[in-house]
Amino acid sequence: MAKIYYFSGTGNSLSLAKRLAGNLEAEIRSVGAYLKNPEELDDDLIGLVTPVYCLSIPPVVHEFLQRLRIKSSPYIFCVADMGASAGKSLRQVQELLAVRGLKLSAGYALPMPDNSIVFPTPFSNRSAMLAKAMEQVDTIAFDVKARRDNSSMLNASAAWQLVNRTGWLVMDKFMEVKNRKVDSSKCIHCGNCARVCPSHCIHIADGLPVFGQPCFSCFACAQWCPAHAISLGRLTPDDKNCYTNPAITVAELEEYNHK
Repeated sequence: MAKIYYFSGTGNSLSLAKRLAGNLEAEIRSVGAYLKNPEELDDDLIGLVTPVYCLSIPPVVHEFLQRLRIKSSPYIFCVADMGASAGKSLRQVQELLAVRGLKLSAGYALPMPDNSIVFPTPFSNRSAMLAKAMEQVDTIAFDVKARRDNSSMLNASAAWQLVNRTGWLVMDKFMEVKNRKVDSSKCIHCGNCARVCPSHCIHIADGLPVFGQPCFSCFACAQWCPAHAISLGRLTPDDKNCYTNPAITVAELEEYNHK
C-alpha cells in the first residue's frame, strides 16, 4: 500500500500530490486531517509533499512528522515545493524522521510559483514553471518506483537559519499575518475562505468569515477570495500578487483537506 501526505494552502502541493498519486497508485491524505485523527501506518511507501516557508517546512508539517506513527519500515520520500530556495526543508524532514528511527530515502526540491504575496512570481513565468514541474514530478515518480536513495545528498542552504528566523519574525511581528480581517463591503459571501482552510479554523456567521485558531499562515483564505476582501495584517492581496494553482479548485481543496 502507498500513501502520500500533503499540506497545501493555494494548491501547489495538492497538485503535485495528485500527479504523484496517479503515477504511484497511492492514496492522498492531508497533514491536517491526520493530526486530527492520527493512525498507525503500515504502508510500504509513504510520501510527503510540503511547501517551503522561510526556507523551512511549515510548523504544521513539523508537528505532523513528530506525531506520525509508522508500524513498518517503509520507503519514505519527500517533495518540497519552493519559491526561491528549499533551504533546510528536506534536511529537516530527514532529521525529524531519524529521531523516530525512520529514514528519509529520497528528497526532491521542486520550484513552483510563489504564493507568498510579498514576492509573487510574475504571471509571465507561471505557466512555464508549472509545466516543467509536472515533468519533474513524473521523473520523481520513476525514481520512487525504483526505490532510489539520494539521502546522502540532502544538504541545507548555508543561509537558511538566518533567513528562517528573520522571515518568521517579519511575518509574525511586523507583517502580523495572523491578524486576519475581512472587508465586509467587498465580501461576496461565497464562503471560499472557510472551504479551503486546511486547519478548518474559519466559520461563516451572518455571511462573513470568523477567524479562529490554529492558523497555519498558509494564506489560503486570502488567496482564494475572489473579491480580495481578506487582509493578512499588513498584507493586502490584489490581482497583481494573488496566486492559486490553476489545476486545483476550491471544491478539490475542500474535499482533500478532510481526507
